[in-house]
Amino acid sequence: MFATSLSPHIDYPGLARWTLREHWENSSPEQRDAFLDALRKHVIKTYASALSFDKNMRLQLDQDVKTGKRLVQVSGTLQNKDSESTNILFRIVGKEGQWQIFDVGVQGISVAKTLRADIAAVAGKGGIDAATHALTNGNFQLVSR
Repeated sequence: MFATSLSPHIDYPGLARWTLREHWENSSPEQRDAFLDALRKHVIKTYASALSFDKNMRLQLDQDVKTGKRLVQVSGTLQNKDSESTNILFRIVGKEGQWQIFDVGVQGISVAKTLRADIAAVAGKGGIDAATHALTNGNFQLVSR
């Protein structure tokens, strides 16, 4: 599956810090580990849903790469067997000598920004433990919907 093959290349710690902001800094190592585990599972499930396609799908990356201070953006399209296309954008960060995915945009919707808004709403009320619980149980209402 495409989403699980992406997983080792995703910057989960960076995404967790960015998503939780001050809740990350004010948490224990055990709380961070629990959140990271829940985040990994949630992201894989989210990407699998957003990028669901069969083995006949093809990813075509554009030659034009946009570079910023800390982020590189690579756009492209996913095309199915019926030649229907889905726009996709990878936001990639350089960490410890390798590139890792920080965000995937599908049809103009940022998975990371959506996740950040959703987690911020939960963490704002109950901290990192509430955010971990919500990710684990899938019972938070998405702010972005």
